[in-house]
Amino acid sequence: MDAIRQLNQRLALRANYDFLTRLLSRSGLYESLRAEPIFPDRRAGVILLDVDYFKAINDNFGHDAGDSVLEEIARRMQRIVGKEGRICRFGGEEFAVVLFDQNPEKLYFLAESIRQKMAKEKFWLQGSTATVTVSLGLAHGSAGESTEWHRVINRLISAADKNLYLSKRNGRNQTSPVNYRAITSDVA
Repeated sequence: MDAIRQLNQRLALRANYDFLTRLLSRSGLYESLRAEPIFPDRRAGVILLDVDYFKAINDNFGHDAGDSVLEEIARRMQRIVGKEGRICRFGGEEFAVVLFDQNPEKLYFLAESIRQKMAKEKFWLQGSTATVTVSLGLAHGSAGESTEWHRVINRLISAADKNLYLSKRNGRNQTSPVNYRAITSDVA
């Protein structure tokens, strides 16, 4: 019985955490939302981050270097976000941060801190340093009538993804919306 329990724990760990970055996986993020209290006027914010020109990093420096960049981005994000939010590797070179009970201004300034930290501090790639930038999209909203956070967060991620696309389309290394007053708070 103990062997089965240990195996189940190991499987849950693999399903809920990204092996490379040691962040929550996408499924781990959604699993963690189950325990989060939900009520109509409780607010959540999402920061969606994508590494700019990540394919070029892999093509020019190799996949090991790309993996090192992802690991370092995860470490930097953890230092900036701390215990305020949940960080997950959403897929490939995309990361998501989910925060509760924060206003749009705090969400925006946290996103800008992440973006600026990535661009300012060089990354070590095969014996030389390189600048790696990120693009971010934001969304903010309340739980409303929903009884499950994963539904709310899905809607916020969809809105943040549209804003991320704007950041990419407008030149990368940007946060969209471009200021906290433009963050729509009725998405969810």
